[in-house]
Amino acid sequence: MADRHADLRTMLRTLKLPAMADHFADLALKAAKANLTHEAFLSEVVQCELTQREERRIARLLHQSALPQEKTFRTLQLDRFPALIRQQLEPLRSGAFLDEAVNVLAVGKPGTGKPHPSQCPDWTECSAHGADRGHRPDASPVRPHTPLPRHHH
Repeated sequence: MADRHADLRTMLRTLKLPAMADHFADLALKAAKANLTHEAFLSEVVQCELTQREERRIARLLHQSALPQEKTFRTLQLDRFPALIRQQLEPLRSGAFLDEAVNVLAVGKPGTGKPHPSQCPDWTECSAHGADRGHRPDASPVRPHTPLPRHHH
């Protein structure tokens, strides 16, 4: 049995399925104890791989985005903003603007905190309200931000 596990683990890694390689043995045990069908077991193993790939993809996009990780909706000091601005921030937090495909433009005086909401990599509130961003709900940016090149004069 151990040889079969080692062989299967090697084959899965060769096929570039690292999560399946890492978790199939534990999932097989759980499936046997729960009397799951072969299809149900296979579904669990594939779901594990998909979940891990999505987590790696999100981590990669977050890294590439160069968004400041310390800026989140939780750290945004809403009390610094007038009531009208706080009210306008709620659609950002909920992700409502995503469903409507509406562009968001932050306009205001310097030093008023305009970039903070737009740079929040923590979009859990969007996903909690069902906003489909092309990936699973978690703390990830809506779309990766690519910094503009800086021209040195």
